[in-house]
Amino acid sequence: ARARGCRAVVCDAVADEDITTIAQALASAPYPLIALDPGPFTAELAAVRVKAPRAQFENRVFLAVGSTSELTRTQLEALRLAHPCHLITMDVRKILAGEAERQQECDRVLKAVCAPHKEATVLGICTAGSREDVFSMEEMSRRLGILPCDISQRINTALAAVTREALQQQLGIGGLYTSGGEVTVAVVRTLKAGGFSVRDQVLPLAVYGHIIGGEHPDLPMITKGGFVGDKDSLVECMEYLFTKISSRKRPA
Repeated sequence: ARARGCRAVVCDAVADEDITTIAQALASAPYPLIALDPGPFTAELAAVRVKAPRAQFENRVFLAVGSTSELTRTQLEALRLAHPCHLITMDVRKILAGEAERQQECDRVLKAVCAPHKEATVLGICTAGSREDVFSMEEMSRRLGILPCDISQRINTALAAVTREALQQQLGIGGLYTSGGEVTVAVVRTLKAGGFSVRDQVLPLAVYGHIIGGEHPDLPMITKGGFVGDKDSLVECMEYLFTKISSRKRPA
């Protein structure tokens, strides 16, 4: 278009991936460029022009979702449609079967979640990846002869253990999302943190803040109740968290 005498070319973007594509297309443009935008395109253009590896930015979010409700499952489906996801379903029945089976399942989930495809921006673990994974806590309690509170504790500690190990890997994770108060408590404790500082409300009963102290101090985080919101609420939380971590870099 420029060779034909065009003086202005307008490139529109619908999703973040479009902004990346436009920036990459201009990476080797043989003429001066000035970026005029709210920020995301400037960051992408700078990254490709100075050959900065994207891995230096912590631009992924890690999810720990312990709820097995139908609402949670539909929220995860909506998230998969909105963002490139790499979500691994933890087999709750194996977690509850015994210590050996629990460890094997945790090892399997950790290995799988730490091998994402490069386009994935959302990594994580859940307990309700399909309709078959949705179950009643009371029914599971009767079947296994385990108190509901013990079932919940075993699931939450397993999710927290895998989350901790995943955060130790070089996966470019810049934000954390937890679903359910008990899951949040288990994750914060496993990370040896002092707590979670609330800084903003994303939507009713979903809050944003930073982890206090521990192994990952100041890590941005959103926590939401498992039965909170509609099918698009998880997507809203991700969009909010991505905005917060868009320019966050790994500490040296």
